[in-house]
Amino acid sequence: MKPALIFLTPLLAFVLSACTIASSPPIGQWDLVAFGDVESPTPVLPDMEVHIFLSDEGHYNGSVGCNRFGGGYELARKNEIKPLIKWMSCNDTSNEEKEILQILTAKAIKYSLEEDQLILLSADDTSALIFKRYTP
Repeated sequence: MKPALIFLTPLLAFVLSACTIASSPPIGQWDLVAFGDVESPTPVLPDMEVHIFLSDEGHYNGSVGCNRFGGGYELARKNEIKPLIKWMSCNDTSNEEKEILQILTAKAIKYSLEEDQLILLSADDTSALIFKRYTP
């Protein structure tokens, strides 16, 4: 019985670590590439810069044009972020920027990671923000 226990201990550790990784937030800086309707997201205009940075300490910040935002987040369930947001807006916020900020200020945002792509989904799964990992 002891050989089976020796085999199962590393297997259990591997399974538990995989669960931890799957529910971890996507740490680092991300650049928006598309947003809007999940079925047909709109590519970001070349002159529009939208960034988000998520720390491993539960803080995030970013920019949507001249709008700046930041705050804290907590993991509510697997692959869901509850943002606690504070933001400063400019007078000349475009409709596109307003749409992006509306998704970011939702009570709950679902996320998924696919290689170097971060997808933030609205709670009702109708709107999305699609980011790529920042590369200098």
